[in-house]
Amino acid sequence: MAKNMILMVTIMLIVMNNANAFLYENENAVWWGGGTGDWMTESNWTDYGAVDWRIPGWVSGHPDNDGSWTSTSNMGYACIESGVVNITTASYPDGQVYRSYIGGPGEAALNVGADTSWGRFYTGWDPGETGIVSLVAGSMAMNSDNFYLGYNGDSRFYMSSGVLNAGKIHVSSGDSSTSHVEISGGMLNAAKYLAMESGTATLNIIGSGSTISVGRFQADAGESHILSIGLDAGGVTAIDVFGNLASGDSYEGATLNDLVIQVNALPGFSGGVGSMYDIMTSATFIEQNGLNVVSNISGLDFDWAIVSDGNNEILRLTAVPEPMMILLLGIGGVVAKSRRKN
Repeated sequence: MAKNMILMVTIMLIVMNNANAFLYENENAVWWGGGTGDWMTESNWTDYGAVDWRIPGWVSGHPDNDGSWTSTSNMGYACIESGVVNITTASYPDGQVYRSYIGGPGEAALNVGADTSWGRFYTGWDPGETGIVSLVAGSMAMNSDNFYLGYNGDSRFYMSSGVLNAGKIHVSSGDSSTSHVEISGGMLNAAKYLAMESGTATLNIIGSGSTISVGRFQADAGESHILSIGLDAGGVTAIDVFGNLASGDSYEGATLNDLVIQVNALPGFSGGVGSMYDIMTSATFIEQNGLNVVSNISGLDFDWAIVSDGNNEILRLTAVPEPMMILLLGIGGVVAKSRRKN
């Protein structure tokens, strides 16, 4: 009996310490070996299953259940738990990667610099895992609605160029997750919606040099979500919420629950009192409950309003003088200015 109990405890510990191994268990799973390297370097990957079909195996096919090979069944799992993976025009998966898991106890990073195609895509699967994705060129085409930036763990997604085409973008999905999405260039498209869900989510839009189009925009109630905008000489990229059920779209409108909008100045910003900035447009409606605007620009505060322009609704900020509320803190006259608006 004692031996059996010891064996059971040992098995339980092995399962707990290798939770991801069971999650990824699939004859088509490959693991990144850690370190920094290029995607198509076969020696950077290790097989999970007994069949040796590594890169570029999931591109040309994989062993089906009957042992045959096909060119249409791209069921590969790419598991990146540590290190840095570089996708370039000289080293990229030239077929769909069916599932991707990015994140481990240490940081795991994927840098995308070429045209790519993905099925289910997860960063930060478990609490304590961190996955980092940077889109610097090319495109990421998502072929399922399973695009999670922060599943139960932590995620950082940076987009400075290129194109992201997705159906649903889930930002900080689980209660324990945190997600930071930063867009400074390129084009982001979500045919169905972008949702800031559970946990803590930050969407940082830097300047006016990108394009953001989503069928629906959603910030869930009762969560700690931030929309951070950086104003440059051209203002900031407005989020275009294009969905309209009457036109046959699956989703529509924007729901901004308990959302904090932070306003920052970038080089070239020259706005002053009376300047107006559109930060979101919707083909149908914009609803808010608990929306708050915080200015990090010295001398300026911002009022917000939802205004109509034809058939569209617009979330518009107007710069106003900063309230003269000054609090001296400690020795040396450190000044803190209250910028919170109710």
